[in-house]
Amino acid sequence: MTFSFAIEGRPRPGPRPREEPQPLRIVTPGYFRTLDIPVLEGRVFNEHDDADAPDVLVVNQALKRLHWPDESPVGKRISFQGQDGPWLEIV
Repeated sequence: MTFSFAIEGRPRPGPRPREEPQPLRIVTPGYFRTLDIPVLEGRVFNEHDDADAPDVLVVNQALKRLHWPDESPVGKRISFQGQDGPWLEIV
């Protein structure tokens, strides 16, 4: 599955923005541990990330290098529905 997204606080280029769709994988707590995927920054999902908690996401190194090459993406927010949100925080 791929999706385009907006990054909070960043202008969208031009009147008709062209965004490169990015792959999206929906996972559950334990996914990274089970597949032995190291977390380089931030945290993984946990039992507190449920339906009552704010929406969060984890990004991979490729997306980090593309959109935040010189800074940490942790704490930044993105939306799959444009600048009107809802916003998901990168953890």
